[in-house]
Formats: sequence, C-alpha cells, structure tokens
Amino acid sequence: MLKFDLSHKTDEELMVDFIKSSNEMLFHELMKRHHSMAIGYIQKKVYNRPLAEEIVQDTFVKVVRNKDQFNPKLQFSSWFYSILKNCCIDAIRHSQRHQNKLTKIAENLDLFTKQESRTDYDLTSVLKNVSEQDRSILVQHFVHGLTFIELAEKLELSKEALKKRAQRALKKIRESIGS
Repeated sequence: MLKFDLSHKTDEELMVDFIKSSNEMLFHELMKRHHSMAIGYIQKKVYNRPLAEEIVQDTFVKVVRNKDQFNPKLQFSSWFYSILKNCCIDAIRHSQRHQNKLTKIAENLDLFTKQESRTDYDLTSVLKNVSEQDRSILVQHFVHGLTFIELAEKLELSKEALKKRAQRALKKIRESIGS
C-alpha cells in the first residue's frame, strides 16, 4: 500500500477527499488526528475508558455512514464533536436504562432486605430459571461493572452475543416475578 504525506491537508480537505474517493487512508488520517482527544473528552464525561473507546468508535462509524451530510464550509472538528457528543448522550441514556432495569429487578426481588421480609418468591428459585453462565454475565456486568466489550474478551464471545444472553436472562427473571 502506497503511503502519502497527508499532514499538509486540513481536516476539511481530508473529509472532502474521503467523500469523493472513499479512500480509507484519508479517513485513517482523520481518525489519527482526533482519536486521542476524543477519548479524553468522553472519558471525562463517563469515567470509564472502555466505554469511552466504544463511544468514540461508534462516532467514527457514524461519521463514515453520514459522510455525505458533512458541510465542507464548516469545520470538521465542530461536526465531529457534535456527533461525538450525541453518541455520548445516547450511551449514557442506554446505560441509565439498563441501570433502571436492574434497580427495578432489585426492588422487586427485595435484594437488600432480610429473607423474612421477602415477598412470595425466593431469589434462588427466580434465578434457577437462568443458566449459570447467563447469571454470571448479569453479575459481572451489573454488579461488577464490566462492559460487554470486556466480558466479550474475557469469555471469548462477541459483544452482540453477550447482550442477547443478558437480555434473555433479564426477560426470564421478569417472567418469573411477573413484572
């Protein structure tokens, strides 16, 4: 693969050339210029390096998908950081929805009270409908705070497969408690 010196080009020129040619080298140069600053910016918002990396990766994917919406009369960095900010907001909302679901399950199961005060179901019987591996995924994600990327690497599964397993396990728990 031929290498060209792209350091003399502005971000806007790189983006316009990328839109015209779809040359990966041009986009790679844009990523190289903005990746570390974007990670730092997002990490200050989410306090989680793996999540920050995931958000930045999603942002670059959205930049490619929406490249035709780029206005070359405006600064690339302004456009990029507005997409980055929106991806961050979406990730935080997504995380909050998962946390809210977990909180609801915990409240329904009376996890933080004594055994005598539990309602008409037992945590052990509710969780017995969920496979041991799926329980482990839920505990590692919701209790220990591991991201699906970290779990995927640890368990040698895809992130999507882990999310599906977690969703299936949460559905079984909800069905067990009638929620």
